[in-house]
Amino acid sequence: MAITKSNEATLTDWTAVAQNAVGESGELVLSDAYWADLMIQAFLDGETAHTGTRFVVQASFADSGDEDWADLFEFVGLIDASPLSEALTNDPLEAAGTTITMAATADFVNGAWHAIEESTLANSELFWQVAVTTNTSVTTKDGVTNEHAKNTVCYTQALSRTFRIDGAYSRARVLVDNTYDADGCTLDYKVRYSKVTAG
Repeated sequence: MAITKSNEATLTDWTAVAQNAVGESGELVLSDAYWADLMIQAFLDGETAHTGTRFVVQASFADSGDEDWADLFEFVGLIDASPLSEALTNDPLEAAGTTITMAATADFVNGAWHAIEESTLANSELFWQVAVTTNTSVTTKDGVTNEHAKNTVCYTQALSRTFRIDGAYSRARVLVDNTYDADGCTLDYKVRYSKVTAG
């Protein structure tokens, strides 16, 4: 049986959340969907010790209004006692490139998500690291999407997770609770989604 699904779309593009603040994504309308999948990406964009950020996915049966939001699930992520950053030295790191050169590679570990933060935040992206040459370069699993100029900053602590939401709900949203560590680090987050609308 063929199914109809929406193309993956952005609910909230890269958005900064300050220390001891709460971010809120846009609302995902589910009234036309059997179910939807949310992708949450985030990274610390500083070097302040961080005991974690709480991510809460909420849903509502109501088509509008704020009275009936309820927690679906939550997790705490981005826990790092010593997050680090390093400027890339590629000149530039071209789109589709898989080798990021940098003068120091401490804490850029293999088998983990890391981030590249652009001055135009929407051009930031995550990468999954598969190899490292100490204090020379890291290798990404896939080529980067955007070109990044020399001295663009990379950060060590990032996450990328997906969650399924039942279409019985009318709306969903993501809260990014950075009050979980009131004196922790600032961060950036992004939320994308895909919906199955027929099948």
